[in-house]
Amino acid sequence: MTIAVSVERYKAVCKPLTPRHPVYLYLIFVGILSVTLEAPKFFEFELNSNGTDYWTTVLYEDTFYVRLTTLWNELLVRSFHD
Repeated sequence: MTIAVSVERYKAVCKPLTPRHPVYLYLIFVGILSVTLEAPKFFEFELNSNGTDYWTTVLYEDTFYVRLTTLWNELLVRSFHD
């Protein structure tokens, strides 16, 4: 969402006479991107039979998946904040 606002501000300041996209297009893009990036998180844990505890699934115990998600998260966080 921050990037969408930044792009909109850039266009408003640097190119004020060009037509801009409607806001709902930014919202749809941000929504689809966030769901796509965070969808695997829903499959990492499952509720215990009593409904109070969480257990890890096979996906979260896979070393390749853990390494890939750790690398991806570090890349996203550090590339935008350093």
